[in-house]
Formats: sequence, C-alpha cells, structure tokens
Amino acid sequence: MTSAWPFGRDPACQWGASHLGGDVKTSFGEMEQVDSGICSLSDEDMARMRNLSLHCGEMERCEYGEMSLPEDTDEDGDNLLHLAIIHEARHVAHELLRRDLQCRLLNATNHLMQTPLHLAIVTSQEELAAALATAGADIEAQDLAGNSPLHLACTLGAHGCLRVVTSAQNPRVLTRALCTPNYEGLTCLHTAVLRKDKEMVEYLLRIGANANDEDPRSGRTVLHAAVEMQDEGICETLVRHKANPNAAAWDGCTPLHVAAGLGHGKLAALLSRLGANQ
Repeated sequence: MTSAWPFGRDPACQWGASHLGGDVKTSFGEMEQVDSGICSLSDEDMARMRNLSLHCGEMERCEYGEMSLPEDTDEDGDNLLHLAIIHEARHVAHELLRRDLQCRLLNATNHLMQTPLHLAIVTSQEELAAALATAGADIEAQDLAGNSPLHLACTLGAHGCLRVVTSAQNPRVLTRALCTPNYEGLTCLHTAVLRKDKEMVEYLLRIGANANDEDPRSGRTVLHAAVEMQDEGICETLVRHKANPNAAAWDGCTPLHVAAGLGHGKLAALLSRLGANQ
C-alpha cells in the first residue's frame, strides 16, 4: 500500500470528525466545537420566560382545557420548553412537561430539528433528560445532522445522560436507535470509538449495540475505526463482543490491512492473536 492511511486520509478526516456535533478529539489532539444552535434569549423571550415562571402556581390550579400551552416559537423555532431547557429554568421546564398532557411540546423540533431531549443532553441536564425520557421523548428523533439524542450523548461523553435515557426505553426501540446511523453513516458505537471512550463503548455493547456496525457509505466497521484510532483496548473489547476481525470494507480493506497501512506492528500482531488472518 502506498499511502500511510489505508483510505488515503487520516482518521479524523476519514471518519468526518467535524460532523459529530460535540467536542471530538481528532488524531492531532484538536477539538471540534459543536454549534448547538443555542443562543441568548431575546428580550421578548425573557419576558415570556419570566411571566411563565411567575405564573407556575396559577398553572397548577388551572384545568388543562382552560388554558393553552405556550407553543409559539421564536426566530430559531424554539418554543418555551426548548428555551426553559436551554437556560436551565428547571422548574419551568418541569411545569411545562407536567402540563403537556397531549405531548405537543415533548417532541417538538426547532429549526435545527432539535427536540427538548436533544437540548437537555447538549446542556448536560441529566435529571431533566431522565424526566423527558420517562415522559416518552423520542430517542430516535434526528437533528439536521442526523444525530439522535443518543448520538449527542456519545459525542459529548455524557455518560450520565446516556444511562438515564437508555434505562427508560423499550429494548426493541433502544436497539433500533443504537443501530441507526446519522447522516455521515456513523452509529452511536462509531461515535464512542472515535472518541476513544472505552467505558462508553463497553456500555453501548452491554445494552445492545452491534459490534459489527458498518458505515453504510463504505462498509467500514467499528473495528476498522478502532484500528484507525490505534486503540488496542477498544479493539480487544469489540472482538470480545463478536466483532469480525476479518470484516472487509467495500474496497476489500480489512482491519489488519489498516494496521499494516499505519505501520503499527503491535496492533497488527494483536489483531492476528484475536483471529485476523486477512
């Protein structure tokens, strides 16, 4: 092979690190900062938030049918539940959630296709993420980049949010969400591997992630990604969970080819011990 990288590009470029939507370490130690779409409240939004907060007590005394929930949106498409989460007005968010009996706010999306659960995870509000998940928030909802709330938790290394959200799910729905790629072809497991987050990789595998997940654009598996990131521990973990060490991408390249292309003899030897022979 003539290129140091089996696919002609370094791992960060090959796997599209910038699309992940969070602080993702590239192979050169750089950080890609997410644009979550979160911005400051306008004066009008601040007034709406203050008014809602002041009248939470009145909301508790009203029958649902006698009032309308604040479903209007601002210029970013954010409704008051989005805004309450963004600005960590937890009591307001919980009151809105409690009153949203018809689930008109629970899975509403803004202009970036972010649901309240997306925003709770982006803002690291674990307790609120748990409340949203328990209320039935859609863990399969995808934002403009195709990232589900689970993708964002994996991207940001939000272990607590990931655990509370996944623990509230139907196993079938959870498995489907874990196996769904974003628009760059990456599943949650790919994302955790690219962060070199072994703890998260192990957790995802325990709850149903597929160790043989493939990028639908190239056929490269999560093991290919782990080899490109030169993470021996994650490679061992994946193979222990039945990842195929001889899986070939669409161009015929196997994880062993990747290790050889990197000139990483130790990793190639490890793969051979784990059963790679192609």
